[in-house]
Amino acid sequence: MKEDLLKSVASPMTLFFAPFRLVIFNAVFSVLMMAVMLLFDATRGYSWIGIAFFVIMHGALIALGKWEPHIDNIIFAKFKVGFTTKSMVEEPGDKFSP
Repeated sequence: MKEDLLKSVASPMTLFFAPFRLVIFNAVFSVLMMAVMLLFDATRGYSWIGIAFFVIMHGALIALGKWEPHIDNIIFAKFKVGFTTKSMVEEPGDKFSP
């Protein structure tokens, strides 16, 4: 049990050698970009730009994943922690005294 936990922490999920959630985000963004290009600019033949963007961004994600394997978890944890609670009330006094 402990070995499985340590293995999952030491080697985070990857998809095609890049961090999993960032690859999914890149794929969705690239497909939307290709759809918009096909919708508005299909007659000129620039629909390959979406595929080129996907390949270039995927290469950048692979490099980023090699540099910091947990970048995926760091980014999404920052989104979760970045929000503050608005209903907290400031109390007077020393909060850390016994």
